[in-house]
Amino acid sequence: MSSKSNPPQKPGSSSSAARTTERRKERERERRRNQMIAVIVAVLVVAALAATALILANAPSDAPVPPGALARYEDLVHSQSAEGYPRIGNPTSAVQVALYSSFDCSACLTLHDDIMDGLIQRARDNQIALTFVPLYGFGSITNGEGAARAAMCAQAQGGFWPYQDALFAWQAAFGNQAFTQSRLTTGIDALGLDRAAFELCSRTGAPDSVLNEARADAAALLGFTGTPALTVNGVMPVDESGQTAAGATALLAAIDRSIEAAANRGVRPTAQPTEAPSAEVTLEVTPEATAAS
Repeated sequence: MSSKSNPPQKPGSSSSAARTTERRKERERERRRNQMIAVIVAVLVVAALAATALILANAPSDAPVPPGALARYEDLVHSQSAEGYPRIGNPTSAVQVALYSSFDCSACLTLHDDIMDGLIQRARDNQIALTFVPLYGFGSITNGEGAARAAMCAQAQGGFWPYQDALFAWQAAFGNQAFTQSRLTTGIDALGLDRAAFELCSRTGAPDSVLNEARADAAALLGFTGTPALTVNGVMPVDESGQTAAGATALLAAIDRSIEAAANRGVRPTAQPTEAPSAEVTLEVTPEATAAS
């Protein structure tokens, strides 16, 4: 009975297979090394970007205060409404003007630039009291809520009015980067206000009650559809055609009609104080908000 024998192997076939296997293993090790290097590089890139973003977020930002913003309000009576809204002019004026405005709203910037000089002059002439109702979220600029909160924290130190001028100026100059936290804080320094007090106010819920009240008041206002809006003695004025007045010219004309009507009725405010009452606002810091900070 014959037996089959294994065919003879070619010389060097075993060593060739071994080399092939070793090359395959080496390629696999190389692939894994490349994957690991790619992961490490990606982690380093992400870490570098995060560090850069953190540095930029905390670096002092350019926060110019408009020329004359401080002097613009110096000779006016500063007070606040019962709700805590900032107010200038004689609080007993027969003509009470309220400006519902949002710092993230481009139309509010336009109206601010067009109407503010006229409103300030009428307040200085003892014809009106002007109240600013601080809103947010009615425009597309990022961090409108932060701007509104910062404005109320500036109000707590009597610095609301020049600060709101600065906020609108930053919206015009910096667009979507207008209200970074570093810019909001640098602006406090530029106005000579107390940074520590501002930061404490900012990281607590101190401004929230005023901002929530402002939102509720706007929602309850007849005819309110968004910012900016202005009322005269609690009512949104209409133009000669019966439409809601819009734009600085029409709004100032409506205010002047109310001033004239008050004068014709013989309504006069009480004498304007020779010294402005304290403009500082005590914003409530709740225990919960303090603990959260």
